Amino acid sequence: MTRQKRQLMIMLLVLIIAVAALVFVWRLPAEEEDIQEQRYQITALEKDQISRFSFANESGMCNFTRQDGTWISEEDRSLEIDGDAVARLIEKIASLSSSDCIEQVEDSAQYGLDEPAATILISDGTTGCTLLVGDYNELTETYYLCLESDKGTVYTADPYTVSDFIDKSMEDLVVQQEETETAAP
Repeated sequence: MTRQKRQLMIMLLVLIIAVAALVFVWRLPAEEEDIQEQRYQITALEKDQISRFSFANESGMCNFTRQDGTWISEEDRSLEIDGDAVARLIEKIASLSSSDCIEQVEDSAQYGLDEPAATILISDGTTGCTLLVGDYNELTETYYLCLESDKGTVYTADPYTVSDFIDKSMEDLVVQQEETETAAP
């Protein structure tokens, strides 16, 4: 009888180990998903509530205010601004989050934030923030950015999110009028 008890105990032990391994394997993907889903909120404004929007880069400064649902250039009120183009830019940053966060940064210059490639300001009239876009990291294919009010915390952003702020100028946001040529008689 002791031999049967020993075999039974071994089979029970193997069963317990198999169940424990199965539970471990089932939980493993759930833990990885939790890690992937962790996001750091940078800005949290409603895109439709933004009333002031500015950005500066090597091409210059672009300042806009929304009046009666229409975007107006603060530099030249006679320009017809492409509201859809401005809305696409605002949508990228009004509610912005990042999967990477570097905290307690003592030298923001190492991320290119002392001389930013772009500076972006958004405001809904009561709340506003200014973002600084720094260097591009070729290894991770991301840009560094931070809030101007907190240079001790640096985030990463994909190029789709911030490259337009580096590359665009006022000309890109003005409605392009088709030139009509008049024929000479």
